[in-house]
Parts: sequence; structure tokens; C-alpha cells
Amino acid sequence: MKEKQRISMMREQWANREAKRPADDKQSAVLIPLIETKNGLEILFEMRALDLVVQPGDICLPGGRIETGETSREAAIRETCEELLVQSAQIQVLAPMDGVLGPAQTIIWPYLATLEGYHNTFSEPEVDHVFTIPLDWFLSQEPERHVSWMINQPEEDFPYELIHGGKNYGFRKRPHEMLFYKHDHATIWGATARIVNEFVLLYKKTFQPFSNG
Repeated sequence: MKEKQRISMMREQWANREAKRPADDKQSAVLIPLIETKNGLEILFEMRALDLVVQPGDICLPGGRIETGETSREAAIRETCEELLVQSAQIQVLAPMDGVLGPAQTIIWPYLATLEGYHNTFSEPEVDHVFTIPLDWFLSQEPERHVSWMINQPEEDFPYELIHGGKNYGFRKRPHEMLFYKHDHATIWGATARIVNEFVLLYKKTFQPFSNG
């Protein structure tokens, strides 16, 4: 087969091919739940159950992995209902927020929503307890910023002999900025702090004249 013919066949067969994204099992969605209280709007957070295998005791927003055939919005609502023992009718999604990179470079899709008629219920196997922090507190705070380095660590039987430089190969180290909000209730950090910060920045940019009221 002539090379030009091979090229022509590939063009004909694949020119309109839709590229597939990586599997959704490495993507997740969370809700930023706003609750109306006597003190104004507050954001609800969870502390993960202390006996969980992954990230026990971490402060997070309700959410989890996107299942096959499910949209990120549907996942955020479903996971919130499962974790907080609420009905989907209690959740009113206001807007999608920008996606952020979580641990191991997984994509997290946040959704801003109101949560109505909530009475501090939660699934004990997944959640240790819940608490709220006023939105105005976040609007008045700047998070602390620190850097963590993401390092490529090959396994013991890695075939260094197959790459130029061998064991002296210059694997890249990638800096990852970590945000920390230190509140009396808890320290909000990592991907959760990043999600909240992105929301706060968008709020200030859009409603700056009204950010104090």
C-alpha cells in the first residue's frame, strides 16, 4: 500500500472522529451548599468520617465521583442527597462554578446551590459531622498560600536503562499552591479551599458593591 493512500485512508476514516475524554471515574462533582440562617448566608461543610480509608477527618464539601452515564450536575446532587440525607427537591442549583484540579490531578466540578429545609442530618458511615461558616466571613478573609511539590517517584523496578540519563533523568517537579482558611470551626484547605476561593473571587468580581450586604 502506497504511503499517500494510507494517509488518505486515515484522513477519510478519522477526520470527523470525536476525541474521547479520559474515563469519568477520575472526575468528581461537589456542591457548594448555601443555607439561609438568622446570620445570613452560610456555606455548609462536612468532616469526613474518621474511619474512612481515604482522607479520614478531612473537611470537604458534599460530593463524589461521577458515575457512568451521569452528568457532573447530577452527581453533585446525588452525592449531596446521599451524604446529607436530603431530597433533591431541597436543592436548587444556582450556577456551575469553574472546575478545579484535585488530588492526583483529578478534575472536580463544583455547583453553587441553596439547600432548603435542612436539619443537620447526615450519613454517619460517610460523615463525622457538619458545620457552617458565614459567606461574609470568607468575603472578608484572604487565605494563606503555601506550596507543595508534586514529585514523580518511579517504582523500584522502573527500567531506567531504557531512558536517556538513566537514574539521573531529570523528572519534573511541579509546584502546587495550597490554600488555607483558618476558622474557629476548622481549617478549610486543599481542593475544598480552592473551590471556595474561586467562588469568593467570582462573587467579589460580580457583586463587589454589594459584598458587605
